Amino acid sequence: MTLTVGSSFVDLGGFNVALNLASAAAKRHAVHASDGMLPRLAVAAAGLWLVILFGLTLIGR
Repeated sequence: MTLTVGSSFVDLGGFNVALNLASAAAKRHAVHASDGMLPRLAVAAAGLWLVILFGLTLIGR
């Protein structure tokens, strides 16, 4: 993530896109390589976060 954010501050021309795509591929590989509980935990956390956001939206009305 640091590489992706850092590349946004440095003007590398078209190389920024290639660098960010390579960074995304590395992140995907890291998550895909861990076939244990991490991907399931990430999906569960995302679902819980959506429930919280929808709940806060409905409470604010």
